[in-house]
Amino acid sequence: MGLRNFFQNIFFKEMDGFSTTSNPVIEASILYKEFAIQTCISLITNALCMSEFDTYRSGEKVKENSYYAFNIEPNVNQNASEFWSQAITNLIYTNECLIVQLQGGFYVADYFTHNEKVFYPDTYTNVVVRGYPLTDTFQESDVFYFKLNNGNIKALLDSLYKDYSNVLGVAMDAYSRLNAEKGILHVNGTVPLNGPIREAFDKLMNNDFKTFFNSNNAVLPLQNGYKYEPLSKLTGVKQSSTSRDIKAIIDDIFEFASIAIHVPKGVFKGDIVDAEHQTNNFLMFTVNPIAKIIKNEINRKYYKKNNVLAGTFLKIDTSKIANVNITTLSNAADVLFRAGVNTINDNLELLGREPINEEWANKHYVTKNYQSIVDMGGGEIDGTENNGSTN
Repeated sequence: MGLRNFFQNIFFKEMDGFSTTSNPVIEASILYKEFAIQTCISLITNALCMSEFDTYRSGEKVKENSYYAFNIEPNVNQNASEFWSQAITNLIYTNECLIVQLQGGFYVADYFTHNEKVFYPDTYTNVVVRGYPLTDTFQESDVFYFKLNNGNIKALLDSLYKDYSNVLGVAMDAYSRLNAEKGILHVNGTVPLNGPIREAFDKLMNNDFKTFFNSNNAVLPLQNGYKYEPLSKLTGVKQSSTSRDIKAIIDDIFEFASIAIHVPKGVFKGDIVDAEHQTNNFLMFTVNPIAKIIKNEINRKYYKKNNVLAGTFLKIDTSKIANVNITTLSNAADVLFRAGVNTINDNLELLGREPINEEWANKHYVTKNYQSIVDMGGGEIDGTENNGSTN
């Protein structure tokens, strides 16, 4: 959804069962709610787009058609970033997402009917893709169907914000009242009920004062017999209110969305305090669970049981999301390499660099300090090569 369409949906369409143009307080509440949800979705989709959909064949990492489809071009009209952004948006907004395969490409369904069964595979009908209705009936084995486990988040937020909009309205009204200009007009004598003097008085009260109060810089001419004094001058008390109460309520609305979607508050607001800890929580509690839902569904439908058990499967690598200092990463890479955990190409991948097309770059090495006490000589150590090791 583009930014222009997003705000058009906010202000010019009926949402959540009521018209947004009838009540400015409700309109503002919907705007803040949608902004909070869109921010959370953007954070999650941006993180997943930084992930790598790794594909394996017989235990070896390979780059084949499925790798290209999931990482670069799932269909002729979308790149992977647009595709997964649409999928995650549907998943969070409606608690479910359907992906169908058509003419060699993968497409996210705008709308569909899920026909649930008990002892037979589910079916999917009334599928609409990019506004185009399909007449096909899709079997469970032919689609990717993702579903969150915590209920319809947006429906829960809608119910919450319908009530919370009243609180926001009270704060806005209080702010308007306390910051409004109030005063007393002293009239020397009485104003007649009709006639030119009455018409001039009505114009002063209904038009001139209104223009005067709504202007940043203005002068109000008063005829003889009229004297205006601000109420604050008479009472000695300046009645005013800041927008902090309104901001606090808006912060609550943002916090509700971040809690519901499991996005840490610090990540949502872009806090730099303890950013590493916040990012780790974001990966652990937000991104990784969604990545696992996607991975499991693709593996069981696209690769299937026998292939997965034989080492042919998909794995979503979310480790590239967090920016790691190269000095810190080099120390970890050194330990992983000399312990025989990583190859040289594995470490190059950690650094975001291209692998070396050499056989020795894909071999595992261990230092002599990690050598088995059974074999203190050279050659093989528990099946792992020891050539090229260091002391």
